[in-house]
Amino acid sequence: MNKETKDLEDKLTAIERDYYTERNARRLSEEKLELLYSSTSWRITKPIRLFKLTAILVVDKLRTAIPIGKQKIGTAKISAFENYPFLFFYLASFKRFKNPYMSHIAEVNLHSREESQKPKVSIVIPTYGKLDLTLTCIKSIWTHRCTSQYEIIVVDDAAPDGSSQFLSMIDRIATVINPTNLGFSGSCNAGAAESKGEFILFLNNDTEVHDDWLDALVETFSSHKNIGLAGSKLIYPSNQIQEAGGIIWSDGNGYNYGNMGDPERPEYNYLKDVDYCSAASVIVKKELFQKIGGFDLRYSPAYYEDVDLAFQIREHGYRVVYQPLSKITHFEGGTAGNDTSQGIKAYQLINREKFQTKWQEKLKEQYPPDPPNYLTCARQRFNKKSILVLDTCSPTPDQDAGSLVVLQTFAAYLELGYSVTFIPADNFLYMEGYTKQLQQLGVHCIYAPYQTSVQQHLADCGGFYDAVIMYRPEIAELFLANVRLSCPNAKVIFNTVDLHYLRLQRQAEIEDSQALRKESEEMKRREMYLMKNCDLTVILSQTEIALLKEEESLKDSALIFLPLIVDVPGRTSNFKSRENILFVGGYNHPPNVDAVLYFAREVMPILRKKKAGLIFQVLGSNPPQEIQNLASEDVQIVGFVPTLDDYFNKARLSVVPLRFGAGMKGKVVSSLAYGLPVVSSTIGIEGSGILADEHVLVADDPALFASKIIQLYEDQILWERLSNSGVDFANKNFSKESVLEKLVAIVE
Repeated sequence: MNKETKDLEDKLTAIERDYYTERNARRLSEEKLELLYSSTSWRITKPIRLFKLTAILVVDKLRTAIPIGKQKIGTAKISAFENYPFLFFYLASFKRFKNPYMSHIAEVNLHSREESQKPKVSIVIPTYGKLDLTLTCIKSIWTHRCTSQYEIIVVDDAAPDGSSQFLSMIDRIATVINPTNLGFSGSCNAGAAESKGEFILFLNNDTEVHDDWLDALVETFSSHKNIGLAGSKLIYPSNQIQEAGGIIWSDGNGYNYGNMGDPERPEYNYLKDVDYCSAASVIVKKELFQKIGGFDLRYSPAYYEDVDLAFQIREHGYRVVYQPLSKITHFEGGTAGNDTSQGIKAYQLINREKFQTKWQEKLKEQYPPDPPNYLTCARQRFNKKSILVLDTCSPTPDQDAGSLVVLQTFAAYLELGYSVTFIPADNFLYMEGYTKQLQQLGVHCIYAPYQTSVQQHLADCGGFYDAVIMYRPEIAELFLANVRLSCPNAKVIFNTVDLHYLRLQRQAEIEDSQALRKESEEMKRREMYLMKNCDLTVILSQTEIALLKEEESLKDSALIFLPLIVDVPGRTSNFKSRENILFVGGYNHPPNVDAVLYFAREVMPILRKKKAGLIFQVLGSNPPQEIQNLASEDVQIVGFVPTLDDYFNKARLSVVPLRFGAGMKGKVVSSLAYGLPVVSSTIGIEGSGILADEHVLVADDPALFASKIIQLYEDQILWERLSNSGVDFANKNFSKESVLEKLVAIVE
């Protein structure tokens, strides 16, 4: 009990102490307040306090009595806040409205970029209030990687919150202030009228851009023909797809392809023609936009103007494409909301009817909204036919000539209007750089982890393919039965690349190998079986076509000769500015390894005696150790180089000392295309139509090979004749344009 009594006494003492402390503090405050009220300054400022109170009461009464527009009220409020902050500092609206914007603007201005005097692109951002979204959008433009020169034009559509007053505080942007509300279409047109760029890019203010977003859009126009409009991949803040290109059905309704999907899936990551792209982020050439007359104002204030623009661009003969490398985070509804039953969003339904009326004939060409597998149909909307290509792995055009030919074939089919899907069937590997290169051509690439089975893909999508091309016998053997089962409408095509059995047969002769002879015989049996059981076999050599036509077992088989397809850049430097001789090849291919070893060991010693100082450059990926061991003062093992242009344009001549092989040799064709004269073995030009002494020099004996090299290296007249004839021959026989008819014949 004594302890409990003591505790109570202590608590009472503490309470009493707190009470007297509070009482003394209050007395002190009352004394200070009394001093303030009796001071001279308080008496002098009394009229100001009465004026402020009266002004507030009067303004409130005027606001209710006089119908002043919301915009004017907002503008007046901003002006008052800016010029007389001491009158309003205590208002909650002043703190809520002014301070956050001012701090946000200051933060954005820290990242501003020097405005380009000659912008390539004019970025037009239409706004209606929501200044915080606009500021975030502008900051994202300034802080993300971009090499294209641009200007930013912000259009304020007579927003009632007075936010236009703040736009002038943002550094290095141009502003357009609409005197009255023009809606989205009118605001975009107003911004476009003030643009200085070659391109106009329309960007919603409720967006944030990603690295390289603008460069990807601009480069679309330079890397593809006849582009009229390109649109970005739109992503929700949740990192799900909002739109990967838009679809318009025959009833005029729209569909955001890929909506809520994974943005990394293959089907959303290749460039393709689409019905339209949302104007949240689209780029168009200014000249074309002006020719069309801008956005059609019948769709004011908003919705369907972007769909209409895409349809008009196609009517003018241009393409509308989706560019997946341009990524935009879109806070959809951040400006207009999401409820289509009220507000500006209601015009989504109203304007659909206007669109249906204007484009009723064109809509008949669109897909209905509910056929079987309608998404697969719609995403291939503008293609003649669909081609599936199966090969071991993705083409690596900077490492071997064969891959370069495959790439050119893909490009040709796409330009002809076919859709191309590619599966690297051995590994389903996404190869950074190489896969993206195909996707940017417009190839739909299938890869892991999204799909890892050719059979499954065929089961899911086989019915939509009109042609299936299988490269190499090992691929055709694996999947021929599945293709026949799952692709009932498809023409089945076997591309040999080269006759494997013939190459092995020749290698067996060079090496005197009984094992290789047996392997050659077995390979011939396999290749013959595939030729008999496919609808068509593509042969890349005239010699091989002639050889196969002698085979009795193939008398009913369809064979077609297809030349190699290469770019033909022509010659860019003259004879005297060039030096060195080069060999190009990939060294996973045995004939190339043998050719380099043979040349270094048999031909180079003769050259050293007869013309000392010639440098032999060995280019190509994966040179084995036995080739690397050849390195010396006059033998340079260069290895892999990302582009061959510099070497083709600086070398005096190219050598192709192949002793065995099959098919047409890409290294010879590529050299001719660059105007680089060639000394080749007979096998090097076999089946190509290339003629000795007219297009190249030919030798099979080491001494004669060396003699031809010296002759061509020293004789400028001969060099120029072969260079010119080589380019002419390449243009007539190996350019993309020269083989288009054969490409069509293969798949039709």
